[in-house]
Amino acid sequence: MAVVLTYGAAMPVIKMGRMAGQFAKPRSSNDETREGVTLPAYRGDIVNGYDFTPESRAHDASRMLKAYHTSASTLNLIRAFTQGGFADLRLVHQWNKGFTENPAHARYESLARDIDRAIKFMASCGADFEALKRVEFYASHEALLLDYERALTRIDSRTGFPYDTSAHFLWIGERTRELDHAHVDFLSRVRNPIGVKLGPGTSGDDALRLIDKLDPDREPGRLTFITRMGAGNIREKLPRLWSGSRHPAPRSCGSPTPCTATRSPRRTATRPGTSTTSLTRCAASSRSTTRSARSPAACTSK
Repeated sequence: MAVVLTYGAAMPVIKMGRMAGQFAKPRSSNDETREGVTLPAYRGDIVNGYDFTPESRAHDASRMLKAYHTSASTLNLIRAFTQGGFADLRLVHQWNKGFTENPAHARYESLARDIDRAIKFMASCGADFEALKRVEFYASHEALLLDYERALTRIDSRTGFPYDTSAHFLWIGERTRELDHAHVDFLSRVRNPIGVKLGPGTSGDDALRLIDKLDPDREPGRLTFITRMGAGNIREKLPRLWSGSRHPAPRSCGSPTPCTATRSPRRTATRPGTSTTSLTRCAASSRSTTRSARSPAACTSK
């Protein structure tokens, strides 16, 4: 996707994945009841198990250690791929092996051929391809389990600033973004780039108070607003949110999971078509309000 966006938009794209740490799940209820039996809710593999048994649903602090080792192994594998030559743009045709049966494959192959032609032209002009052999990739997750996040926070010996080393980019969820709660307070103190998810009920004043708390110096790249509104709400609610904040702070509008449909009582799936609609409407809304606010905005999808 990053190659498609870079080639199509002729702009740099930051590659960031929600991986190597996304093991905690926010829950609206502490318990789950099935057939008259009530047990603690499943809160992610870093806390307890998914199986509906007392043993599995018991909270186990040792799971945090397993989550750390799993995350470290994942990041090591990503480094091997992104820095070891697999990300070389000259191997663009090798990246599509996993979805050759997908209808999007033909469109991707057409784009890959265009990139091939561009690279061959650059090679004939004597271009140096050393920078195209590797890529920077960043990890992100929701900073939900503060016991885990605090344990991985370190002080940079050069600057004296605290950084949460569990990920490059951390965000606060819609359920935990209250200004006087622990999650906002914790992320206001670390120097990582951070994000906040905003739902359809968020007001401009809510966004402005979050900016004042999390990015008081208006540092470019420090704070990202991740809208979680669904394709049907973006056109109406997003412009109202941006204009209501009344502040030219840099912002980015993301759409990680723009729309889902329930397949079964415990399974959902994202519709690709409405995902595209969500991104298109997000971009249009951000552009219209950015012109008046004079602040940069971008739309992304994870």
